[in-house]
Amino acid sequence: MITLTLAGCQSGRQVKGYVKDRSEQERTIVIDGELIHVPRNIRMTKAGTPIALQDINIGDRVDARVDDKGTNSLPDANAITVLSIGNGKSPRK
Repeated sequence: MITLTLAGCQSGRQVKGYVKDRSEQERTIVIDGELIHVPRNIRMTKAGTPIALQDINIGDRVDARVDDKGTNSLPDANAITVLSIGNGKSPRK
């Protein structure tokens, strides 16, 4: 018998990359050129600790789960995890 559980599952597609821009006022984040809306009630973590949008910096490497049927024609983030902390600048290519 196989038992499936939804606990801990996150829906949506994965967007992984570097933060290029962030707007607290608009509640958006740009990950490697993709503009994503960040709803207030999503789970965001850095090193396992809950954080707020203002704690994510340009240059941080993040993993986000997004739903393409989002707010104002933008994809909505379901969860964001900061994987590595940048130096506050866009990474070199």
